[in-house]
Amino acid sequence: MTGIFGGRLRTAGAAPSPTAGKVRDPYFDNARALLIVLVVVGHVIARSDSEAADGLYTWIYAFHMPAFILVSGFLARNFTATAGQCGKLLTSVVVPYVVFDLLYSLLDAAVSGNRPTFSPASPAFTLWFLFALVAWRLMVPLLRVLRMPVAITIALSLAASFGTGTGSNPLDRIFSFLPFFAIGVALTPERIARFRAFTDGLPARLAALGVLVGGLGVAYLLRDMVPRAALQMKGGFLEGHDSNVDGLLWRLAVIAAALLLTAALLAVTPRGKSVLTSLGQATLYVYLLHGLLLVHLLGRIGDWIAEWPQLAVACLAATALAFLLGSPPVRWATRWLIEPKAAWLLRPAPQPVTSPAAGPEAVGQRPGDVPFAGVQPEGPAGAALTEATMRLPVVPQPTEPATSSRPPAVPTQREPYGDLPVRDWERRPGQ
Repeated sequence: MTGIFGGRLRTAGAAPSPTAGKVRDPYFDNARALLIVLVVVGHVIARSDSEAADGLYTWIYAFHMPAFILVSGFLARNFTATAGQCGKLLTSVVVPYVVFDLLYSLLDAAVSGNRPTFSPASPAFTLWFLFALVAWRLMVPLLRVLRMPVAITIALSLAASFGTGTGSNPLDRIFSFLPFFAIGVALTPERIARFRAFTDGLPARLAALGVLVGGLGVAYLLRDMVPRAALQMKGGFLEGHDSNVDGLLWRLAVIAAALLLTAALLAVTPRGKSVLTSLGQATLYVYLLHGLLLVHLLGRIGDWIAEWPQLAVACLAATALAFLLGSPPVRWATRWLIEPKAAWLLRPAPQPVTSPAAGPEAVGQRPGDVPFAGVQPEGPAGAALTEATMRLPVVPQPTEPATSSRPPAVPTQREPYGDLPVRDWERRPGQ
């Protein structure tokens, strides 16, 4: 089983995946690579006052996280909350979340000179996605039993736009982005195959590319009209500024635009192995490391990006940073931090228990067999018991006619043969 960010999830005692021998499809790895590059670029240009940077930010945030969440839902569609799957979720998502939330706390304290404050319920910077991912993954069994999961989750997302807060509560984003995760869960490999076949031709790809480029132009024109909080799907983002109706309309517009641009991006995503494939298998490293490196530099970077040339340089540098953080040397050097060995947190897999036999009849043995194999007393008593029982002859059981009126055998009674039970009709002659 693969994780949302790529890589293979492992846990102690887990059985091999039945699909372990299949060739991995690079399609979603390539899609994740494109999206993680957009994540880094979006964070690098977020603090700039440049009109060009603002337009590019609006375009990126219109769909890059919804697309990432939709892909996450598709890859998590088979989650049933078994012990093994919950263990993988704990070691691959919860543990990195706690580790990096603590690192953010220590880094903030070092920069500000204040005392570290660790609050796992308030995710730092980019960690909100991991926090939400745990909740979404646990919701999969619920989404799969709903009759209309997409419609219901859209209604929940619209309701979240009525929030009274500023959007800092991670629960706002959990419900606001939930429709995209539900759509991913509802997708099947057959539907993905039909979509890929439909968009495999050159005309379809050119049309999808036109949608992406046209979306960039529209985002540039509407950069001053679209609230950033609306793109970030924060609950209560219009409080004190617009009516609830305006909030509903913005939420619907963002959902529609995100779905259109996500479909266009997936249509132009390369199908086979490419330079993107390796990066797509290491998106967890890029996602966690770039935030820790840039969180206290974004203000300075934003002040530096003033015109088109600086914006182009910043985008190229962000792309190079994404590929660097996803490279094999960086993954090797930071694996202990991002993929710590946390199997010790999990209970060992239960072992099958065999009940000890109560006697020869309990295990289908007769006098003369070696009874109580593996459970006889140790030492001289056990040796004497085994020697005595091996000297007993095997007496064949008499066959009786089907109409025999013979009464049932008398229950066992003790004989001086190593304290073994012997039935009356199995006595030796003369006893």
